[in-house]
Amino acid sequence: SSLIYPDFTIRKPQSGDIIYWEHFGMMDNLSYSNKAFSKMQLFTQNNILPSIQLITSFETKDCPLTVETVEKIIHFHLG
Repeated sequence: SSLIYPDFTIRKPQSGDIIYWEHFGMMDNLSYSNKAFSKMQLFTQNNILPSIQLITSFETKDCPLTVETVEKIIHFHLG
């Protein structure tokens, strides 16, 4: 079993539950995107489920992640 190192580990202030945030920042790079999908499989195999315990964000050169989107994600998941 491989170890997983998410980009961020967050304790929800309301419940104390742990959630993880993985940002995939170079999805236009084929090698990187293949590794990203492998990492997503590792999360799932370790019962860290996307949209439940795992926040994901993605970007490419032509479609960068914006501060506004990050703020919306934080507000949705953390209040």
